[in-house]
Amino acid sequence: MMENDIKDILKDTIHLEGKMEDKVVSKLINNANVHKQLQRISNAKQNIMQEATIYKEKEEFKEAHFMIKNANSKQAYEYSFDMEKFPNIKIKNIRNLEPIGLVFENNTIKGTPVIN
Repeated sequence: MMENDIKDILKDTIHLEGKMEDKVVSKLINNANVHKQLQRISNAKQNIMQEATIYKEKEEFKEAHFMIKNANSKQAYEYSFDMEKFPNIKIKNIRNLEPIGLVFENNTIKGTPVIN
């Protein structure tokens, strides 16, 4: 894997072919400093992918449509958000539920509403 990473980095800046490429890549593979730099690049790629995944989920969540059933006065109510598609998203709160007798916790709206 390290060999391919080095070749990918070099291909855009230094034109090497055949035995010359093999010799240069071999020297770089055995260089401790290069090894550390490749590890940093690998870590950076992972961090970027994690951030991109979170941003992607946020955008998909903004576009998601949840069909929330109506609550009836004086009848127990519960609705759970299906967050399976959004493992990195956590709904922190939903405002204005308490005055009508509902609460939000653990991705669930529940309670006995005082109005429809």
